[in-house]
Amino acid sequence: MKLIKKIRYHLISWGEINNDYFPWRNPESLYESVVAEIMLIRTPAEQVLPVYNKFINKFPKAGVLAKATIDDIEKEIKELGLKWRAKRLKDMSLYFINNSISDKINLSIEELKQIPGVGDYASSAIFTFYYSKRSVPVDSNTVRFIKRFYGREFKGEARRNKELYNIINEIIPDEDDTAVKFNESFLDFMRKVCQPRDPNCITCSLRDICSYPEF
Repeated sequence: MKLIKKIRYHLISWGEINNDYFPWRNPESLYESVVAEIMLIRTPAEQVLPVYNKFINKFPKAGVLAKATIDDIEKEIKELGLKWRAKRLKDMSLYFINNSISDKINLSIEELKQIPGVGDYASSAIFTFYYSKRSVPVDSNTVRFIKRFYGREFKGEARRNKELYNIINEIIPDEDDTAVKFNESFLDFMRKVCQPRDPNCITCSLRDICSYPEF
């Protein structure tokens, strides 16, 4: 438990100084939160930010986006690549309209997964960053951290490994507010310090207790 407390303390403290601002960390609507998560699929946050801002300005609500053509949507997100995103965004907007999804409705993680374009990770991210609730988002960042910090390897697709999920679930604080802070800090820490290539181990506040062999 001491180790877990150290991880929580160091990452949250690091985030208080180093976290960046992104509008999807405190979105004004569920629609905006879902748009962001679809855009963030396999795409760096810095690349998404200008495209997201322009997109929300042009399509501020699901009803507006639902009237757009796939071609119109593709033009707005072409800088992000992955053209299939346009159809997901269109399908998502139609789902919002057809199912009367509004900000007055609190959706569970399982209900969020019913929205086109929203999978396991996105549903957890939305639950944390829009609803400000504790969740356990598991993606490549999570896998990289657990592998490096604990010196672990996992068979098959690590993101779906139950043992890995249990480890990160134990690390994330139980209280909603603290869990949200941790999840925000964790994302920026993995983006700025524990990067996929050339991690900045020398600046890492966890370096003395990390198992990563290159430090």
